[in-house]
Amino acid sequence: MAESAKLDKNLEKINKQIKEQMEKAWFDLLKEKTNNNPPDYDWLERLYLEIRDKLLRLTRENSNLYNGIMESMDIVLFSQMIKNNAFTGVDTLKLIEYVFEISKNLGSPARDTSVDQYKYEVLGLIKAGGTFGEVVPLFFKNANKTIDNIYYDLQRLKENMGNKKK
Repeated sequence: MAESAKLDKNLEKINKQIKEQMEKAWFDLLKEKTNNNPPDYDWLERLYLEIRDKLLRLTRENSNLYNGIMESMDIVLFSQMIKNNAFTGVDTLKLIEYVFEISKNLGSPARDTSVDQYKYEVLGLIKAGGTFGEVVPLFFKNANKTIDNIYYDLQRLKENMGNKKK
């Protein structure tokens, strides 16, 4: 039994290290792509779409919240704005506020503090004079972590509910 537990612990540690390395590689590549001149707009669009779709999957289709997310995170408008350098600092701040506030609304109140920390990390970088190539990757990294935590919490809730039925 002790051998099996030790093996499980080692596998868990290895999986955690692999996940951390993959996240770091993704983040480093995103920083590189956003620092290119011009930035990789197609990838930014896909990441924006991914964030929007992750949020949408947490809502009921055609609900007020679903429709609000669709309207507020219009992919065509976003694409046109970033490709034409029309996405301003104000637009960036609105997007950051919107994504993290929706995440707080959809997530567990127990996570509100961490959601605020992720948001303020991005806003702090902006306030400190962070560049596009610094702010954008941090926003996508933190937004994904926040939304992934919602999915993680829902999965754990589902598992706990399943265990109670047995």
